[in-house]
Amino acid sequence: MKRVPIQREAVDLVLNLLRARFDSSVELGTVSSAALLMDVLKFAGEQGVAPALAEGLRRARITGCDQTALEPFLDDLEKRNLERNLRFRSAATSLSRLLSVHDVECVFLKGATLLFGSNGPAAWREMTDLDVLVMPDKVARAAEALSSEGYELAMDPSTYREEFHHHYAPLCHPEKGVTVELHVRLAKDPRNSVVKAEEIFARAEQLNSSEGPIFIPCAEHRVAHLIAHAQISNWGYPLRRIVLRDVAEAAELSSDPSIDWIEIEKAFASIGASRELVSFLRAVSMLVPSARGMAKATQNTDQAWAREAVEALFVPQSSWTLVPRIMRQYVNSFVRNPVRLKVALKTATDATLRRRLISFNRKRIGWRN
Repeated sequence: MKRVPIQREAVDLVLNLLRARFDSSVELGTVSSAALLMDVLKFAGEQGVAPALAEGLRRARITGCDQTALEPFLDDLEKRNLERNLRFRSAATSLSRLLSVHDVECVFLKGATLLFGSNGPAAWREMTDLDVLVMPDKVARAAEALSSEGYELAMDPSTYREEFHHHYAPLCHPEKGVTVELHVRLAKDPRNSVVKAEEIFARAEQLNSSEGPIFIPCAEHRVAHLIAHAQISNWGYPLRRIVLRDVAEAAELSSDPSIDWIEIEKAFASIGASRELVSFLRAVSMLVPSARGMAKATQNTDQAWAREAVEALFVPQSSWTLVPRIMRQYVNSFVRNPVRLKVALKTATDATLRRRLISFNRKRIGWRN
C-alpha cells in the first residue's frame, strides 16, 4: 500500500533541473533509460514542479544528459501550464473588477500573486485555484457577487463558520474552469495566522495590469504565508516533509533583495513557530544552494529536520513513522485550540466528511485510495 520508491537518479535529475533555474552552471545527470525518464516525469508531477523544469533544462550545462529525451515533454508541460495560467490571470482581473464594483476590497494570495509578474504569468507555477483575501464582514457579499457572474458553490455555504474555517465554500465557474476560495485569514486556526488580514491589506502592493489594478501582499507577507502554509497548514513540519513546489516558489520569492528577514523571523516567533521557519529555510538552502536570502536566515540552526525532509524525497516515509505523527498532530491541534473538537465531532458524525478525512489522510501516508 506504500508508494513505490522513485529511482534516486530520477530525484537527483529533477533537483538538478530545478537548481539550474537559478544557477546555469549546474550539470545534469544522465538519462540512462526510458524507465528513468518516466520516473523523472512522475516525480516532478507529484511534487508540482514539472512545468518549472523546462527553463532549468534550457539553462543547465548539458554533459551526460540526453536533452532530446526530456525537452519535448517538459516544453509541452510548460506550454500547457502557461495556457492554464493565462486563463487564471484573465479570471483574476475580471474578479478584481467585479469585487471592486461591489465595494469589496481584495488581495490575491499564493500562486495568484505570480500571475502578474514582469516576465508573464509564471509558466513554471502550477495553479489549482484562485485564493483571494477579503475582510470577514465582506465575504458573503463577495460570494454573492461571484454567484451573479456564473460561479457556482461547490458545497453548502451554510457549513461555513468563521471560527472554524479560514475561507468560504469554494466557488467554481463551469465555463472558465476556475475555482475561487474567498479567504478571511491565512490559516484555519486563527492562532496560526502568521500575518493578520488587516496587516496584509495595510501593506498590500498594487500591480497595474492592462485591465485594472491588482493587489497582492508585500514581499515579506508573501514569503511568510508560503512558509506558514507549507509548514503549519499543510503539516510539513510535524510530518518532516517538504514539497518541491514550495521550494521552487521560496527560491523565486527570496531573490527579492528588499525582503526584511528579521521581520519574517519576528512574525513566526509571535506564534511560536520559529523552528518551522528556520527548518524550512535550511531545507531550501540544501536543495537549491544558490537561492539568495536563505543563508542569512538559517545561520546556526539545527539541520536535523532539513536532512530528514530532504531524504524523504528519495525514500518514502513508512506508515509506521507517519501514522503516529499524524495522530500526534491532531491531538496537538485540539489542545492548542479546543474549538477544533467541534469540527472533529461533526466530521465523525457526517459520512461524507468522514470519508473525505480518511481519503485525505491516506494521501498523507502515501496510500492509494
